[in-house]
Amino acid sequence: MKKQLFIDLSWINIKHSGGGYHSVQNIINSILNNKNILAIYDIVIITRKKFLKKKYSKKIKIVELPNFYFFNFFIRWFILFFLSNNKIKQIYFCPNIYCALFKFNFKTINVFHDNQWKYYPEYYSFLKIFWIKLNIFFCIKLSDKIICTSKFIFNQFKHLDKKKKLKQIYIPFKKINKYKKISKLNEKYVLIFSSLLPHKNINIIINIFLNSNSFKNINNLVIAGMGGKNKKITSGNKNVIFMKNVTENEKNWLFKNCEYFIHPSKYEGFGMTIVEAMLEKKMIICSDLKIFREIGQNSLTYVKNYSSQKSWLKSISCLNYKKSNKLKKINVENIFSFKVISDNYFNIFENLKNDK
Repeated sequence: MKKQLFIDLSWINIKHSGGGYHSVQNIINSILNNKNILAIYDIVIITRKKFLKKKYSKKIKIVELPNFYFFNFFIRWFILFFLSNNKIKQIYFCPNIYCALFKFNFKTINVFHDNQWKYYPEYYSFLKIFWIKLNIFFCIKLSDKIICTSKFIFNQFKHLDKKKKLKQIYIPFKKINKYKKISKLNEKYVLIFSSLLPHKNINIIINIFLNSNSFKNINNLVIAGMGGKNKKITSGNKNVIFMKNVTENEKNWLFKNCEYFIHPSKYEGFGMTIVEAMLEKKMIICSDLKIFREIGQNSLTYVKNYSSQKSWLKSISCLNYKKSNKLKKINVENIFSFKVISDNYFNIFENLKNDK
């Protein structure tokens, strides 16, 4: 008899999950494409029908919860009572900080993606911070294993890990060569793929682009994936083009055809767009963050004083394609591959000792 793997996606709120939603999709897709996992486990997806956009294989069972987002948090605390089967090994996997309070026969796994609330508490209400801390506390106390998506995040939480539950596994990536051209972009452009939250530090790049000649013969700065409205800011022959939501194929095209990619953020838990740009072998200039150093190693151009417009201006002005090509390249497709990452998850699933 096969074991059961329950994957809880009922917490996803696409409007607010942002990069977290896409990172989870990558994790789940890699798991669902792993032959070893599919051979040993029956997969059950726990979700809300309203947000079940992806069509899964008929072999995968679906448990639908109500569409009431906050009500589902309380359902999750007790849901394993209704799903428990003492005759087989069962794993409950929630790729976020939300865990079941009563585990019964289950072994439980959670994922920690970032610690942004600690660095930018102004983005969160008092109640939201309390809720995050409460769920982290439950995970640390109750989960059998907690996956951190980077060494950076692992180090952020290791002081809480008295029972050695933490394990570091990267977010997986798979290069998909499907592209959809954006017809209005017919000239050279530099790309930023980001929201417009203050810590993303976008305005510093916009000011440099509009008020200096550091971008040389490139007259278009594209800022995509930020939500809000499509708009264009024009100054002389320069254009800052804001694209709200783009499709995956349009995003692939933007990365493939940009002159280079900029990531000026002051904080990230991972930095998925850095990896996506590396997969397209693009020149990348970014803030000198620990996480970017971790995933990009010596293959990126780093700006140490990333809060300084002067530092960005100097770094962008000095960008050189020949010098960039001499930077040490890393095997991105191997380090972040679906197979490598999903095999790591398979090992976690199998190593969870079943008391039954």
